[in-house]
Amino acid sequence: MSGAVSNGTSAFYTSLPSGYAVTPATTGSAAPAAKPADIIDIRVPLPSGTFTVREGDSYSVRELFGFPSADLMRVALRGDAGGKLTLRGEDVTGRTDFDPMDYNQLQYLAGSDGGTEELVAVARSGTKSPGGTWTNIRDSAPLQLTAQVTGTRSLAAAAALRTDVSGGTDADYLHLAQSAAVFSAVVSRKAPTLASVGDITVKAGDSLAVHDLFTAGANTALYRVAIRDEDAGSGARLLLGGKDVTHRVDFTPAEFINLQFVAGESGNATDLMVVARAGTQGADGTWRNTVDSPALSLTVAATGARSVNVAAALRTPAEAGDADAAFLKLAQDAAVFAPSGARSAPKVTASGDMTVKAGDMLSLRDLFPTGRSPEPALYRVALRDDPDGRSGGLLLLNGKEVTGRTDFSPEEFLSLQYVAGPEGGAQDILVVARAGKSNGSGGLTAVVDSPPAVIRSEVTGTRSLGAAQALRSELDPDDSDADFMKVATEAALYTPFGSQTAPGLVTAGNFTAAAGDHYALRDLFASPYDAKVNLTGYRVALRNEDTASGARLMLNGEDVTSRLDFTPAEFNSLLFVAGEDGSAQDLLVVARSQTATGMVVDSRAVQVTASVSGERSINAMPALRDLPGSDAYARIAQDAATYAPLGSQKAPALSTLGDFTAAAGDLFSMNILFDTAGGVFDTGMTYRVAMRDDPSGTGGGALLLNGQEVTGRTGFTGAEFAALVYRAGPSGSAQDLLVVARRTDASGRVVDSPATEITARSTGTRSLNALSALRTLGATGFDAVVQDAAVYRRSGAATLASPVGPAKPSLPGAALAAAIGAYKASGASKGTTALDLSPLFAGSGATKGMAELAILLGSGTIGGVRTTGGDIAKLSALAIKYAP
Repeated sequence: MSGAVSNGTSAFYTSLPSGYAVTPATTGSAAPAAKPADIIDIRVPLPSGTFTVREGDSYSVRELFGFPSADLMRVALRGDAGGKLTLRGEDVTGRTDFDPMDYNQLQYLAGSDGGTEELVAVARSGTKSPGGTWTNIRDSAPLQLTAQVTGTRSLAAAAALRTDVSGGTDADYLHLAQSAAVFSAVVSRKAPTLASVGDITVKAGDSLAVHDLFTAGANTALYRVAIRDEDAGSGARLLLGGKDVTHRVDFTPAEFINLQFVAGESGNATDLMVVARAGTQGADGTWRNTVDSPALSLTVAATGARSVNVAAALRTPAEAGDADAAFLKLAQDAAVFAPSGARSAPKVTASGDMTVKAGDMLSLRDLFPTGRSPEPALYRVALRDDPDGRSGGLLLLNGKEVTGRTDFSPEEFLSLQYVAGPEGGAQDILVVARAGKSNGSGGLTAVVDSPPAVIRSEVTGTRSLGAAQALRSELDPDDSDADFMKVATEAALYTPFGSQTAPGLVTAGNFTAAAGDHYALRDLFASPYDAKVNLTGYRVALRNEDTASGARLMLNGEDVTSRLDFTPAEFNSLLFVAGEDGSAQDLLVVARSQTATGMVVDSRAVQVTASVSGERSINAMPALRDLPGSDAYARIAQDAATYAPLGSQKAPALSTLGDFTAAAGDLFSMNILFDTAGGVFDTGMTYRVAMRDDPSGTGGGALLLNGQEVTGRTGFTGAEFAALVYRAGPSGSAQDLLVVARRTDASGRVVDSPATEITARSTGTRSLNALSALRTLGATGFDAVVQDAAVYRRSGAATLASPVGPAKPSLPGAALAAAIGAYKASGASKGTTALDLSPLFAGSGATKGMAELAILLGSGTIGGVRTTGGDIAKLSALAIKYAP
């Protein structure tokens, strides 16, 4: 399956279709609370990490992979950069087995600039006979690290670096990181806590208070600071009392309070690192009982626009006419008046970034919903235009421009509106809710501010769903999105109050289709039964501009694209017809109910996008109604939905190793690529299998049974499936593999597992997640180490751990929102809980942002999985902050 999210390297995957909502979740009249929903069954089939190096760098393999209690360490290297494994100066790249003593001295030597190399390690326990054979073997799970030779050295691998960096532009930075690793916490000695505001953007020459960028625990006795500026001469530096202290490392707490960082010239990016040290300094200056926090680094990028999280640390005076002066002043004040002790701040939530049309008017109170405890006494609002776009955004209060004003009473905030600037521009809107007691003369005492909430509004000419709830512009019936926005805005109007319950609404999510495909709306969207809800109908809309491609809604053979309201019976017969090849359509649905007193209550508005690529994604196949008889692939996916388990029935077990890469002609056991949990040996079990060429590559590939090609066959007994082999196609090809496990009981009743799809790409490199299924003979080195580890996995095996975590994918929120199975929503969603994936990322204690979790979204990533089934209410939902 070719997907919107691609180029992932880490083997994470979800076992249910990836999907996520993008709005706050609430029921009743309370203010929305941002609660991302759980993603279901996150797995890490192969630990992995990525670090960057310079050409010729030498790294201790032991420091990269850890030093477990093992009798033998198996290490291998592969890649295109010409790197080596060396032992006491000798090239041992072709060797894989190392006793503990040799392992301690083993080093990785980075190859040529621009290349990529992969290291894998396995810890083996067992008994070695005098003849050299091993018995009672127990292998750890393989641990893979990817080294990218970029010229920049990663902080995560600094402790393993053995190259002398003295005199280099990163010498202070790396020496400090290495020292922190030496003095890291041990069992009885606790390191100081240390946190940062995260990466920031600034203007060239900005001065920043370092102590407002990093916050350390009270037991810190010394601060150690270093910067890395690869662009020597940019002007980035550290100042203390007006003096340049860039190459000084140690600062007392009193000095640290006055330490400032000065940003470099425009376009420069500098890494700023801090280590907090606890211990006792003797009269002679030496330290005892020393323990350091992990080195913590952030990047200061001089882009010309200041990020909100830099405000509290900014010491550069505002210049006359500075466009972001008021914006940053509010953020700075919010830091000064942050809650402390028993004083709590109001809770204000940003509904999410959005796209709008020029001149659109939106209600601030709906863009920034606020909690009631404590009650805000004042709202502080600021607006700034993106310096790289056209300016002109405004704030209006009762028809009067108040853009230059910042403070508004709660009553005024209810009427405050944002007016979008001209097309091509963008505005950042910042809101702070302030609590306090009136001093009787118009001021406040005991002031407490909420953290700043920020929304970015891009004036693109297309209104996003995220803007619907707050839109106050009158809709022109001739506008291309009039019906679409009418349905969305009215869904916000009819949200539940008090004890009212809104209808639920779930979806199969974004999907791909072939031109002219017909899909049943009832199988793309569903409102689960709720005895407290009297479902009276559905509201459905397309954007008018999408209908130019031929997309339409059909009911009993009649074009009903212009209709919005449908009874439940009509909705059950309603069809969506995909547009022409290369087009995309946004489809919006709202479920509507009525209370006993006649009040209307709507579900959240849910939007999915149908991309007409020519390939049908399996998440929407159960809804396909004009399926060609020759499309066995889609037929199997549809049947799996038809025969999904009912009531107390359980689906047959089926899981998978996920998307993988292979060498041309490689052979793989289907019974290992798709794990049946021993089901192949059970009575009544059969397996339905199909393969198709994926558009992301050329054609090829085959299914083999006992040496005979059976690519066109779809049904296999358990014994046959256990012997079934997939043969990878020629280099550059890609194939989708689909499997359904079917159980037929003695009475003839059939129950199917969800249809499960993975993609195999012939890239010339075998990905680790599928090596246990490899049946091609003659695997050596890297491949053999991983294959053997699968064979010898036993309980009680040693465990490997690395300080190097997965790389951060460079993906914008828009790519996440477009992923297959994703969807957009406004309004209420029940029963959601927060998601913390920090344990999956080595060396990090912070929850990852959504752009960094792109590797979890199956399409196109190593280990990615896509499934479908009859109960789309079980699709997982993952909330993101990006909400156009």
